[in-house]
This record gives sequence, C-alpha cells and structure tokens, in this order.
Amino acid sequence: MTTTVIAPESARVTTEAHERRPALSVRGLRVRYGSREVLSGIDLRVAPGEIVGLIGESGSGKTSLARAVLGLVPVAAGSVEVDGQDVSTFTRGRWQSFRRSGSAQYVFQDPLSSLDSRFTVRASVLEGLRETLPRTEAEDRAARALRTVGLAETLWDRRPGQLSGGQRQRVAIARATAVSPKLLICDEPVSALDASSRIEVVRTLETIARAGTGVLIISHDLSSLGAIADRVSVLNEAQIVESGPAAEVLGSPRHPYTRRLIDAIPTI
Repeated sequence: MTTTVIAPESARVTTEAHERRPALSVRGLRVRYGSREVLSGIDLRVAPGEIVGLIGESGSGKTSLARAVLGLVPVAAGSVEVDGQDVSTFTRGRWQSFRRSGSAQYVFQDPLSSLDSRFTVRASVLEGLRETLPRTEAEDRAARALRTVGLAETLWDRRPGQLSGGQRQRVAIARATAVSPKLLICDEPVSALDASSRIEVVRTLETIARAGTGVLIISHDLSSLGAIADRVSVLNEAQIVESGPAAEVLGSPRHPYTRRLIDAIPTI
C-alpha cells in the first residue's frame, strides 16, 4: 500500500525553539510494573510550540509514558524534565505544588468521563483558575481559552451531556490550556470522533502549539498525526524503534514495525 503523508502546514518549530528549554525532555526512562519492564531506555523531547506524536499498538507503553511524566507511576531509572524541572525526583509535596502550577496538563481520551456532568462549560474551565486568580481575571482567562478552541458562546452555559463529542473534547482542551501550561499531553484526542469533529480538534491543537505550548499526542491514528505532528516517535515493546520528522517516518518508514502499522491503515 502507498501512503501519502501531508506535512503540517506551518514550520512553527524553528531551530531557535529547539535550542530553548524543552517543554519535555525524557532521557533513559525506565518504568516497571513489578518485575515487568514496560518502558526501557526511552528518550523523547518536545520543544516549545512543537507537536510530537507518540504511536504504537495497545500495550506498547504509550500511556505508561504519559503517566510517568505526570508522576502517576514511579520512575525506575532515567530522568523526566518538564520545563527544566526534573519531576522524576519530586517528593509528594513537590508534586502537589507542581500540579497546582499547571505546567503540565493532560487531556483524557473520553471527555465525557473527565468533565463533571454537574458543571456548565464555563464552570468546568473556571474550576482550575479560581484557586490562583481573582474572580474577574479567572473569568477573562476562561473566556479566552474557550474562544481559542473555537467554542461558540451560546454553548458556554450548557452541560457536557448537551454537547457533541468534538465540542466536549474542545472543552477539555480549553480547561487544560486555560492555566497556560508549558506541556499539553493528549491521549487519543480524536479516536472517538467523526471526521468533521476530528478536523476541529486538530485545528485547535495547532492553534495551541502556535501559541508556544509543547504538545505530545498519544495516538494510533496515523492519518491525523500525519496532518498535524512535526515529529513522530514509534513505540514498540517498551522501546522507541523509530523517531524523526512526521513526513519521513510515516512516508518512508525504516523500521519493519512502523511499516506494519502504516500498512494496517484502512483504505477505500
């Protein structure tokens, strides 16, 4: 099968961006669940304003890597730096302070389960801002975030169950980015959406990256990543087997595993 990969429309990640302090730097990361090693010697970097795709089959370790970055699973070896802070050495107290700072944010695969059904759209986005900002500033920040993701003001007083899947995902992204994170991790952000909703979410993530946030997308949707990612890393059996510019990795894969993933993409 011949696969055509379209590179992202912008060359937003310049040499200068890579020379600045990375949004995420993972070096030699090892994660174990009991005696089983689920990540082995992982190296990964996300520059400010860059979108990096992490692909692999279920069970390859993609979500474990995200959980390690966020301190949800212990790091057996290696280092994880978010905006220059080595989070792999954090104590519980440091983690609590770091999470309140909002430097790294996570967008879950299923926004319906991650959004509180009792809260309106506006209240969901305001929730994480009220603790650190005066009310007026928090409301302004929430409004900007909702406009950035392209959600019409007529929807702001609705609850999650009254929205489409794509709209809910954009609310989740607005809530995560309202606190101005350095790193945004998205776990399968478009896998449950129809084609038009996927386009909306992809455009939203491009807008966020252009504003300077580093974005890591965990996905098995190679078509969407080919349209949005600057670089792609391929994870297989706990190791990254191939990494590079998205157009090269997905257009001319070198590793047999990457080729198998691309050959498995359905065609019409």
